[in-house]
Amino acid sequence: MLEEERDVIAIGDTQVALTFASTSVPLTYDTEITVPNVMLTVAGSTTNFAIAASKIGLKTALISKTGGDYYGRLNLEGLKRLGVDVSQLKVSPEERTSISVVIVHDSGKKFVVTYLGTQGTLSFEDIEPHLAYVKQTRAKLVHVGGYFLLPLLHGEPAIKILKQSRDAGALTSFDTCWDPKAWTSERVRTVRGILKHVDVFLPNLKEAQYISGSRSYRKASEALLNLGPKIVAVKMGRKGCFAVSQNKKVRIKALKVKVINPDGAGDAFNAGIAYGIIKGLGLEDTAKLANALGALKTTRPGTYLDFETLGEMVNQLRKEGVALLEEV
Repeated sequence: MLEEERDVIAIGDTQVALTFASTSVPLTYDTEITVPNVMLTVAGSTTNFAIAASKIGLKTALISKTGGDYYGRLNLEGLKRLGVDVSQLKVSPEERTSISVVIVHDSGKKFVVTYLGTQGTLSFEDIEPHLAYVKQTRAKLVHVGGYFLLPLLHGEPAIKILKQSRDAGALTSFDTCWDPKAWTSERVRTVRGILKHVDVFLPNLKEAQYISGSRSYRKASEALLNLGPKIVAVKMGRKGCFAVSQNKKVRIKALKVKVINPDGAGDAFNAGIAYGIIKGLGLEDTAKLANALGALKTTRPGTYLDFETLGEMVNQLRKEGVALLEEV
């Protein structure tokens, strides 16, 4: 039987997060603080991307692994409720699900402690049986995220996933996330090799600087483009974003919104880029949409974009005096 078509298939990390947002008190050891809000939600860079993509109207599936514990059940049910296809999400009964504790300061800075759990054991062997789903569903784009939090997918396993996705007819996008082992030359060299198999690369500014070796966002973006991607879109937080292709460069200023929790803003941005590419928007409109979705995410306390629909997001932007999404 022919599977229902999918716009996007996300491959990478999934977990739950206990988020405390936010506090005006700086974190130090041997102290106790109180916060006005706490949330226990599904999370993970790739998962946040999948949720955002689903929220804005893309048919989205997630290929990942979760544990058979309480947090795994919470993860699975949460993803179903949020509209993500979890038919390709592996449940490993004997393993423990990844979980993060996120504490957000009023300045927007955050402190994160993560237990890797099933993220630390997710392997190419876990993923390979599900790659046929890319072709079966005629997926338009495969997004690989959370790379540095998935140690068994580093290097050749990631390349295999991207190559097989391309062979199945999909475009590929890639987000490394932050390297907790301090961007050694070997790890940077490995990422550069992976970019030969990537159509859309989605780093933040610091990641782009480390991988390219350039401090300038323009030079960094162009250097990364020369490594293989067709599009490089750099997330620059309060400075907006910069997107570049072989024939166009676009700088978009940040939107002024009240920031509650910046966690997951980059993942919402990534979903906006995916939407623009899939829907055939130009680079500038795509970057504007992504920039707006990232800004909207920061106005929410959780880790993912929790507006119900793209229309609700458009209305919220209009209330803020921003009209960027009429084209979508």
